[in-house]
Amino acid sequence: MGIRIFNRKNVNDVTNCGGNYVFYDKERRLIYTGVASGNKGKQWGKKPDQRYEYGLKHRLQSYYQKDDFKVHNEKKWRGQIAFFDCACEPNAKKRKGIENRLKTKTKYNIS
Repeated sequence: MGIRIFNRKNVNDVTNCGGNYVFYDKERRLIYTGVASGNKGKQWGKKPDQRYEYGLKHRLQSYYQKDDFKVHNEKKWRGQIAFFDCACEPNAKKRKGIENRLKTKTKYNIS
């Protein structure tokens, strides 16, 4: 998709498919990589296709949540996110392989 500024508008433009995402700091250094499953959750409406989706958009939006850093100390780096990139990948094994390759280049992933 290409590196974009990490803001709500750009995140809302992302599809909710399964795939990989990466975060960069203001100098565009890779700081974190992750994976989103793209799974479907519980039904929220009467139509069969009205289900919660846990894909890239959902995962990226979660980085806007307020957390208690005394409890979730590992999330303190989120304030450093300036840019992101993501790509859909339907194959779960390929998603994990991509994530593992990228993790070796990041500052905050714990392997």
